[in-house]
Amino acid sequence: MWKTRLAFGSPDLALSLLFATINGWLLFYLVTILDIPPLLAGAAFIFGRVLDGVLDPIIGDWADRRARKPVIGWALPFAAVGFISLWIVPALFVTPGSAAMATGLAFGIFALAYSCVSVPRLALLPAVVTGYDARTGQASVDMGFVFVGVLVASVAFPGAIASAGGGTLAASEPRVWMAAAFGLAALAVLAYLPFLVLIREPAQTSSAKPRPKPWVTLVDLARTNGAVPTLVLFAGTVLTLVTLQSILPFWLDRGPGLSAGGQSLVLLIVFGSTIGSLPLWSMLAGHLCKLRCLMVGIAVLLAGLAIAMTLPVGSGLTQGLLVAAAFAGAGAGALSMCPWAMIPDVAEAHARRLAAAVEGTASAAFTMTNKLAVALALFLNSVSLNVLGDQDNLSAVWPFLLLPGILAAVTLGLAGAMRVSRLPGLDRSSDTSI
Repeated sequence: MWKTRLAFGSPDLALSLLFATINGWLLFYLVTILDIPPLLAGAAFIFGRVLDGVLDPIIGDWADRRARKPVIGWALPFAAVGFISLWIVPALFVTPGSAAMATGLAFGIFALAYSCVSVPRLALLPAVVTGYDARTGQASVDMGFVFVGVLVASVAFPGAIASAGGGTLAASEPRVWMAAAFGLAALAVLAYLPFLVLIREPAQTSSAKPRPKPWVTLVDLARTNGAVPTLVLFAGTVLTLVTLQSILPFWLDRGPGLSAGGQSLVLLIVFGSTIGSLPLWSMLAGHLCKLRCLMVGIAVLLAGLAIAMTLPVGSGLTQGLLVAAAFAGAGAGALSMCPWAMIPDVAEAHARRLAAAVEGTASAAFTMTNKLAVALALFLNSVSLNVLGDQDNLSAVWPFLLLPGILAAVTLGLAGAMRVSRLPGLDRSSDTSI
């Protein structure tokens, strides 16, 4: 069982390495290293990220019509090359406009390949991992790989570049970034190999009913019990996590006033608490259900944010900060694991209702939502930072954490409403496999 779980989860290391590195560092690279104006660089970034999300349902439907593992196998090298090209292609052009256009084109090619390696794999989950509790356990393993990838992208990737580039990221040469991108791409390919070698794809059952069109399959999700509320809940958790993740460096700098070393320690505590909490959340979801487990996790996250908001400016690396980081990290584990564990339940229910292999299209609705929510979260944070302005002379910087706190509270309220309404498809009572 554990061999299958680890083999199926290993691609999440690859996917999170690529996804988190692009989200965290591509815009910095374009603006700071290549001197592309922020507006042009941002336009290229948003174009690529939105295209990445829009392609998911198309790829999901295409993969549903054929064997999924071969699609992943031939697309994987293109995803690796596409990722590397994002760091090489813009540097080949002299004018900022042409560099931005080339970046958008390279991002589009990468987005197509990335969707081909990510969506078909997620579509396999309902068939490979059967049972409500088994999928929760698989999600905890998947999220462990995800956060290891995010940790590498957030700490090791810039650390290696700074070390090779003379100690600072801003002074590093483009070739150093290109070399680091090549290393990450190679690691991502290696992380996919256990899945390609060890996971067997079950044969798809044929249906006498005509296959629905992809847009019909997507729209028809509204008729599958619990699908739309789960999709909205999923979006809420993504918005909460990404707004918190992207605003955290600003708050650590302007709030407690930590050095780079202190910030790294806090981030390690956050990620360590997240990864360490995953088995506990999986166990709790087995005793309760994924929805109630998620509600507990949001409450833990809100407790961490509340503690952080009380810390005075310039307080440094205090015990309160460490406790807040541990609480926020542990709560983030539930927000990461539980919604992703709900996806195969919804995909299986949708495919069973339509009597057709539409797991890829149904799963793509969630991956598309994930990518669009990430783009929206980054935009909301940019607006928030613009509104807050220069906080250096203020006595408190808790407003930096206000947006993720509000989003977490709204998501908790939505989860509570879903629990009170007892929508079908949200707990193990709807699982026909046990």
